[in-house]
Formats: sequence, C-alpha cells, structure tokens
Amino acid sequence: MLGAVGLAFTALGADPTAPGAPAAGTTAPDTTAPGATAPGGGVFEHDGLAHAVAVLRCWDLTLRGADRARALELAESALPGGRLPASLGWTNTTWGFELPGILGLSYLYADRVDRAEELFTEAVRAYEVAGWSGGHLGFAHLLTGMLRFRCGALAEAEDHLRRALRTAARIGPGTPLHWDAVGALAETLAARGRLDDALRLARRHSFGPPYPTVMVLPDARTLYGRLLLARGDAPGAAAALTAAGAALDARGWRNTVWAPWLGHLARALAPERPDRARDLAEEGVRRARETRTDSAVGTALRLCAAVHEPAPAAELLTEAVRYLERSPARYEHAIALVDLGEALGRRGGAPHGRFQAPGARSALTRGLELASRCGADGLADRARALLSPSSGG
Repeated sequence: MLGAVGLAFTALGADPTAPGAPAAGTTAPDTTAPGATAPGGGVFEHDGLAHAVAVLRCWDLTLRGADRARALELAESALPGGRLPASLGWTNTTWGFELPGILGLSYLYADRVDRAEELFTEAVRAYEVAGWSGGHLGFAHLLTGMLRFRCGALAEAEDHLRRALRTAARIGPGTPLHWDAVGALAETLAARGRLDDALRLARRHSFGPPYPTVMVLPDARTLYGRLLLARGDAPGAAAALTAAGAALDARGWRNTVWAPWLGHLARALAPERPDRARDLAEEGVRRARETRTDSAVGTALRLCAAVHEPAPAAELLTEAVRYLERSPARYEHAIALVDLGEALGRRGGAPHGRFQAPGARSALTRGLELASRCGADGLADRARALLSPSSGG
C-alpha cells in the first residue's frame, strides 16, 4: 500500500513525464499549497488514501526545508478532529507505522512538539496494549527518544534510545531501527558530554560508510562527519560532510535540523578556509530562515557564529538566543547561551577575568542553569569553568 501511495504522490506533481502531467509551457496546480485539494479527492478518500497522501506531502516539504506553515497545514489535514484516523492508526496494517511516524517527525522538526508528543505517546501505549514488543515498540521508543532530545531532556532521551537499541539488537544489525538507534543515541551521549562513549558506540556498531539505502534519523552521513569533527579529525569531517551535502542537495533535501551539514562543514573548514566557512554557514542560516522555524534558525545562527570573530559572533548569538528561547529546543538554547557568554567575554579583549563582565556572566549563568536541567553535563562543566574567577579563556 505504501507503494501505491508513492505512485499516487508521484502522479500528483512530482513526475512531469507521468500520464496526465501538464504539457510543456503550462503550470500544474500547486497541490501542496495551503487550502489546495488533491485532484480526484473522492477517489483518495478510499482506505484513508487522502490522509496518507497528505502525510507524504507534509514529509516531503519537511525534508525540503519548506515554510513550516505549509507542512503543518497538510499535517493537520491528516488529523481530523485532531486525532489519527483509524486508517492511519499505529497498529493499522494497511499503511503500517511509517506514516504516523513521519507525521510526528514533521511536527517535531516544525517545533510542534506538543503534537509530536501526543502521537509518540500514543504509539508506545498502542504497542504495549497490543503486546507488540518487537520492532514496532522499538521504533516508538526511538521516536520518543528523539522528541526528548529535541526538548533537552537528555537523560530521558538516553533511556528511550537505549530501549530502542536493545530491541534493534534482538532483531539484528543493519536494520533501519538499528541505524537510527545507534545514531540518535550517539548524538545524545555526545550532547551529555560523553563523547568517548559516543565514539565507542559508533565504532562498536560500525556506524559509518557504507551507509544503508534507507533514510536514517538523524542523517547518518552528517552525524558521522560531526563525530569525526568532535574527535579532532577536521579533514576527515570536511570530506564526510561535503559528501553528505552533495547527496542531500541532489535530492533537494535542505532541512537544517535533520541534517545540519552546512554549519558543521563550516566549522571543519574554518581554520584553513575561513571565508569559505563563513559562506557555508550563512547559507545554512538562509536555508533555516526559509523554514520559519525558531529552533532551525537559532541553531543555524549559533553554528554561523562559531566561524566568526568574537564581535560579530556575539551579535549572531544574541539573535540565536532570541530564537531559541521561544523554541522547545532547550539544549540548543543552553549551548547558545554559553557560546554567547564566551563571545561577550572574548569581545572585551581583557587578558584576565573577562568572563566576569555582567553581560558575559549573565549569559553563562543562564546557560549553566539550563544545561544542568537538560542533563548536558559537559556543557555545564564548560560554563562553570568560564565562570570561575580564575578563568582567562
């Protein structure tokens, strides 16, 4: 049935060579625009096909980094009365669990974590009630872990992701769930300040090339490059992230939350090619702004600041904090605050004790408090070190 939806989706505007496609020089109606309806709407109501197609369109817009309003309107159209229709239920065998899963992820990447949490909580409950303790429940824990990570509840995220990984291990290596769980858990461990654990996990599970043909959450190529950069291999990271970007751009996938390759490639290139690094980081900001999603814009600005001198970096980080403080991305907000405090201190240029200046100290203190609540122990330690009276940077 998913294949049938794929064919329907293609015929509705993605394939210009399909029968019924508009003739050359004419424009097809934009069926993804707000308020648009699918041709043959009555036909698509059969077996929930209209809702399924809406979810796929929503996911396509999400991956392409389109304006969140367009994706969210499609998402809402798939939830009559604000709830999953029976045809898209988590245990419905007609469409499978993938459609409600990508619907929840679309909400997550659009900062609608309330909607995502409703869907993912329902998934865990539905599978536990049905007695489905295998891959379906593992996938539900994966999604819940990704949600908790995005909201900055890192300890809870780790717990759910370890459950997902245990399930994946029982099923066998190389499955989509296995790739997803390893990647998401490695990202979470690194965020908690346990980089060595993250790197060991990635090595133990062979997280790296060659990559699977299916999509990995988070993007496997991008995460592999980020791990290389974190362990100090900037040339390896640059090569991996350049390849990741080429693969993603070839598909038109420009979502900077799922795959933030531009900002991290900029960081990898900054020591040797600072002008190129700034160009890449600024492109990341442009793409993030296209989504009109606060967490995406804030994170892109934070990464852009990392390749600028302290004065412009402080301006970028001040803007990043404004975006992130109104988003659900608490961990990203905490990083931006600590980065801002450091940038403000370095901007002053004083050789000693500069992080005690009121602006720098306020940002660092707020960042420390938020990092501690998130369970980001490494970030909290960094903030404490900068706040120390003996700190000179």
